Amino acid sequence: MTEDHEPAGGRGVPGRAPGVSEVTAFVAEICLLAALAVGGSGLGRQTAIHVALAVALPVAVSVLWGLLLAPRSAQRLGQRPRLVVKLALTVLAAVLLAATHSVPWGVALAVLAIPVFTVGELRERTAGP
Repeated sequence: MTEDHEPAGGRGVPGRAPGVSEVTAFVAEICLLAALAVGGSGLGRQTAIHVALAVALPVAVSVLWGLLLAPRSAQRLGQRPRLVVKLALTVLAAVLLAATHSVPWGVALAVLAIPVFTVGELRERTAGP
């Protein structure tokens, strides 16, 4: 490994493996995308719309996340706007999931992901860039 190569995970710190908070945040992000897919599948009246939204919503959020929220993004938002966007996406996914399929799963997503994203951003703030 060269000195300028950064390993996957580890928030850009060379040689550092991802910790519990990074792994937990990644799991919360995957749950967010899954909730968008399931919620999107419940929208509309035609099968084509169900499928299109089940694919399009998580893809759109993944692109947004990669461009603006990811640790190594060139256009990464500042800490506060980043947290606001993460929380807004989480609430959107939770409400969508609750409205289309399951209120308990929507509530579970919000109750678990919101603190994970909040603590992750606060830990990153205290650790520095």
